[in-house]
Amino acid sequence: MKMSHPPAALTIAGSDPCTGAGIGADLRTFWAHKVVGVHAITAITAQNTQGVASIYPLSQNAVADQLEAIFSDIEVSAVKIGMLATADIVHAVAHSIAAASVQHVVLDPVLKATDGTVLLKEEAIPALIENLLPQAELVTPNLTEAERLCGFTCSDLEKVKDAAAVILNYGPKGALIKGVPTSKAEVLDVLFDGREYYLFRHLRLESVNCHGTGCVLSAAIAAGLALGRGLFEAVSGGIDYLHDAMRQPLKLGTGSPILYYPR
Repeated sequence: MKMSHPPAALTIAGSDPCTGAGIGADLRTFWAHKVVGVHAITAITAQNTQGVASIYPLSQNAVADQLEAIFSDIEVSAVKIGMLATADIVHAVAHSIAAASVQHVVLDPVLKATDGTVLLKEEAIPALIENLLPQAELVTPNLTEAERLCGFTCSDLEKVKDAAAVILNYGPKGALIKGVPTSKAEVLDVLFDGREYYLFRHLRLESVNCHGTGCVLSAAIAAGLALGRGLFEAVSGGIDYLHDAMRQPLKLGTGSPILYYPR
């Protein structure tokens, strides 16, 4: 039966009081794509545009209860997963996603914040690989995260392609490796869907060091999937949205600008 309202997308991530990243950025991105946003918080952070001061992960039960409340009541068309913090939270999210049989899952394997603060404990990475990657339609690591997941340095484009193939061996349907430097003027995003590699080339925006770019991109892709777009179309549209937003960031505080692009 056709829904009488826009599709709903769920973000599972940490909170950021200045909304540059995490839950706030995801919900704002869903809204910009005319998708209804719902959320489950994995951790409370004390941060602003200058950086992260402290992190307070929620309990496994607190995360599981939020997801149970959402999935028992709301038809969720797509899920974006961001900061998970601990192995216990990884297990709670993986169990809930599997039980809900969500069709579209976008996993942003957030390991560190822009300022270097650890957002996923090292001992939680194997749990992420084993329990969540196989459920993902798309995994969206940046270059450093891709190297951590595949276990080798991506020194050139061929190595990046090899890394994407290794990540797909963990079970997801697609991998988007972001921010691959090719020259001083150009940055590349590489999408592998198990059959073909797609290269998205864009100019490096040297003057813009925005907070929350990975959150916004993965949320935009999840919104596209919720709206019924195919994987390539959702990724391409998400990248276009991100770069449009990066060209006009909002200088809200005294640190990094945030992305606020209503379209």
